[in-house]
Amino acid sequence: MNLPHIMLITPNRKSPLMARFYENLSKNQLTTTRCKKCGSLLWPPRDFCPKCMSREVEVTRLSGIGEIVSFTEIIDGAPAGMESEQPYLLAIIMLEEGMKLLARVVGAKYDELSIGMKVELTIRKLHDGGIVMAFKPLGR
Repeated sequence: MNLPHIMLITPNRKSPLMARFYENLSKNQLTTTRCKKCGSLLWPPRDFCPKCMSREVEVTRLSGIGEIVSFTEIIDGAPAGMESEQPYLLAIIMLEEGMKLLARVVGAKYDELSIGMKVELTIRKLHDGGIVMAFKPLGR
């Protein structure tokens, strides 16, 4: 089955906040924003806090280390430019800072993954010259 591309992998990089996120990511640094008023970590990075509605946010660096909470294998419908990488793995990652995010897992096969497996940030280059974050088993 040949499905159309179902998701964009390069979000709006024109906003100053996202430009800074990708600049940091290119240096292998995972960052997001934290609300100065209530302390909430905000994902994806944003310029206001949806919890307390404050616009007082600051960029904060994350460890890039976490563990798999849930995972699945996607057989069809890869993002544009990644069709040759099907099937691919997606996981919900709980970062050490207590924040969950959805990301690709690379460097392992489906049957090698497990709930609770430690993973670390890695950067993937895209066909268009951009980059995207992914995670790989810790130490691989």
